Amino acid sequence: MKKHNIINLSFAVAMGLGLAACSEKTSDEYLAQGNSSLEQQKVADAIVQFKNAVRVDPKNAAARLSLGLAYLSQGVYVSADKELEQAIKLGTSDEKAVLNLAVARAKLGDVDGIKLLLENHSSLSDQNYQGVLFYAGVSSLNANDNSQGQDYLQQAKGINPSTTFGKLSTAYSTYANGNIDESLATINDLLANAPLNREALILQGHLRSAKQDYAGASESFAKHVEIAPKDYAITLFLIQALIRDEQYDKAETLVDDILARFKDAPLAHQYKSQIEFSKEDYRSAIGHAEIAIKSGLQFDVARMVAGVSAYKLGELEQAYSQLKNIEDRLPPSHPLQKVLAVVKAKLGYTDEALENYAILEGLTQSDVDILKESSLALVAANDFNSAQTLLNKAQALSPDDPSIAIQKGALLLSQKDLSGLQSIEYALKLDPSLEDVELSLALQYLRFGLDEKAQAIADKWLNDDSHLTAGQLLQGIIAVKHDNKELAIKSFETVLSKEPENLAALYNLAILSEESAPDKANTLYEKIIELSPNHLGALNRYSLLAQKTNSLDKSITFIEQLSKNDKSNIGLMLGLAQNYRLNGEIKEAIKVLESIKNVDSLPDSYWIILGDSYTQNRQLTNAKDVFSQAVKLFPQNYILHLRMIGVLEIEEQFDEALTAGEEAYRLFPNNTRLEMLLAYYEMLTGNESKSNFYLTKLKDKNVVHPFIDSVKGQTALANKQYEKAITEFSEAYNKQPTSKYAIHLSRALLFSGKRSEAEKVLEQHIAKYPDEKTRMLLASLYSGDDLDKRIEQYKLVLTDSPNNIIALNNLSWALYQTNQLDQAKVYSEKAYKLNSNLLPILETHGVILSELNDSGSFDVLEKAINAGSKDAKTKLAFANQLINKGSLEKAKRVIEGIEIDSKDTQREVLKLKERL
Repeated sequence: MKKHNIINLSFAVAMGLGLAACSEKTSDEYLAQGNSSLEQQKVADAIVQFKNAVRVDPKNAAARLSLGLAYLSQGVYVSADKELEQAIKLGTSDEKAVLNLAVARAKLGDVDGIKLLLENHSSLSDQNYQGVLFYAGVSSLNANDNSQGQDYLQQAKGINPSTTFGKLSTAYSTYANGNIDESLATINDLLANAPLNREALILQGHLRSAKQDYAGASESFAKHVEIAPKDYAITLFLIQALIRDEQYDKAETLVDDILARFKDAPLAHQYKSQIEFSKEDYRSAIGHAEIAIKSGLQFDVARMVAGVSAYKLGELEQAYSQLKNIEDRLPPSHPLQKVLAVVKAKLGYTDEALENYAILEGLTQSDVDILKESSLALVAANDFNSAQTLLNKAQALSPDDPSIAIQKGALLLSQKDLSGLQSIEYALKLDPSLEDVELSLALQYLRFGLDEKAQAIADKWLNDDSHLTAGQLLQGIIAVKHDNKELAIKSFETVLSKEPENLAALYNLAILSEESAPDKANTLYEKIIELSPNHLGALNRYSLLAQKTNSLDKSITFIEQLSKNDKSNIGLMLGLAQNYRLNGEIKEAIKVLESIKNVDSLPDSYWIILGDSYTQNRQLTNAKDVFSQAVKLFPQNYILHLRMIGVLEIEEQFDEALTAGEEAYRLFPNNTRLEMLLAYYEMLTGNESKSNFYLTKLKDKNVVHPFIDSVKGQTALANKQYEKAITEFSEAYNKQPTSKYAIHLSRALLFSGKRSEAEKVLEQHIAKYPDEKTRMLLASLYSGDDLDKRIEQYKLVLTDSPNNIIALNNLSWALYQTNQLDQAKVYSEKAYKLNSNLLPILETHGVILSELNDSGSFDVLEKAINAGSKDAKTKLAFANQLINKGSLEKAKRVIEGIEIDSKDTQREVLKLKERL
């Protein structure tokens, strides 16, 4: 029965396979069916049929071509590129394959791929060759190669300027040259005759955007999206235009569709954040903005949204973190400079507020509403002169508008033009009620050294009950600058008597109290942290003060208690970890930080503290991994790049440190510190000419620094130019008398044969700046005639570090050399107990015990010999012990293995041979 069932089943399967084989269409049949679907505008169905045609006959060039063109029509450019390339390889004679492959490669940014098409298919018809030239031109322009792009476009136009590709080439060429109106006229003319030309629609959209006709731009892009729904790049342009035209509902529908398909698309998340901001859903806006930021690309608008949203929610530290990151890339007149300045002032970062190049303006709710649009738009230009010209025209049209005068003042002050102060003063004459503007004016007076004018504002407010608190706050800031601590403290305390939770007053008073009243400062910092747990300035200074006053246990308890009540507060967790780190509890710090590693949107400070903790705990691989990940998340964070470079230097991976430095320098060109590091690493990796390149740049910038002198000195030392090395290291040490530079100078003197001078440098240095490493080097420099000095230095090292095994071993040997054998045994025995497997310890201890005829010497010496000792004294002592034990053959072999390095050794060997 079982066998019968199997036979029936096999027969059924065979019949099924036979039927399937008989019913399979040919490749050409599938191709015809696909073309029929295209005629009915059923592109998706056509793609399925064309794929079947290719499956049945993979070498069917016509099927490949049809499939590629279908993909292209939908905007699926990767697949189109693959199929069209295959069609050409299979020998299709249809020139459409080459032209449309150029289209696909242009969309994918494959400039080199289009160049190959031009080189390999020069026999194309004029029309098709003109098309390939056009796409080569557009792709080169998109790759910022303007000259090559214009060259291709001019070649295309030269074939026939009246064709579609000729007109497109003309339009793109004039657009690239900034002639927006002329380019738009050409495109409009082309679209009048070919309303569905995709390239024309795309360019029309960009041109309309350039003219700020966002409604028109969205119309152009929408037409293209309707034709090619899977060309998501154009969909994103459409979303951008809709947002700029405030058509948020339409934009949101499109964004949600993209995010449903590509959940991590950073640009889509940026647009979503802008839409959420428009709906005043600031928490959601921050969430989407942070996803865009974490992509590692430079999404400044996302940072703007995150910063202003945080400001709206009263999260000042987060607002500061986001806006500070893009401060240098915002034009001085940008409204967000105002927001950032206000945030700095409210957090008590008065020094930063003073340095901020955009002056504080009167910030009201209506001001922030105006910021809504401007903060969500890309900064289109950074032309200061043109900006000032426009402001002058605006002021001519409305001379009594204080906001224009304020804007003009901000612009002038950003360029350190003191006439900006007059503009602000004029604004206050027009409207004396602008208190925030007057406060910012006072801060600018302080910034430019016009302290008496700032004092005049403070005095005026101090005599006006309605401005008394602001007057006291300003008076305190002025007093801090003049180092009048008594007046500053009194002023800030007066502010707090009226406004007990004024963060700026609390923070400044805490800083002032650190030296004279640390307990008071500690209490103030704790109050700030309770009021604003993310106040990084307060958390940092609180931790450092606790370390200074040996009260880290108390600070840890305080932050632990706060974090228990608010476990989601990242600022508190970072503060707790920092306190653990400062208290030497590195493992606890790491434990806290690792417990939150899966939290979304961790700030850059998290990665810095975690990486520093790993570094301090000598977990260098972990530290390297952390900083490597962090620089990808926060590529614009300069400190993270330095940390990454630093870990590589600690591991002495100088090639990798050089690579990391070069990567950072690309992000921060002309950075002086990076130029110094690059000069150093180029020198260490043997590239002296490249090192000199950076040193020359630093010299041209008139940078003077001991590190630069040190790099020059090390280069000279490597080239055996000892006198030059001495000069450079002397310069470095004179500028900064550190142990490192003292050691460099001493080595240069030693190599030049000036041993006594080398010793003198180190002796004078440690007399002023006692340092274990320098003392060890000094001890090693002393010759055999100065063993007493060597002994003295090693004993001083052991006073501070009693378990320094190298000092113990070297001291015991120096005592042995001066025949102080009992003392020598004390130190060598301690070293032996610390590490009985270290060869130099075995050699020293064994020889000393042998000299004292100690019965334990044989075992120690035998262990040293078995460990591979080549030391003559050790072998002499062991051979002597073997002779004493009657092991003459073994003693003979040991003696024969002794390397004669001095006459003393030769004499001792002869004595032992006589005994044999």
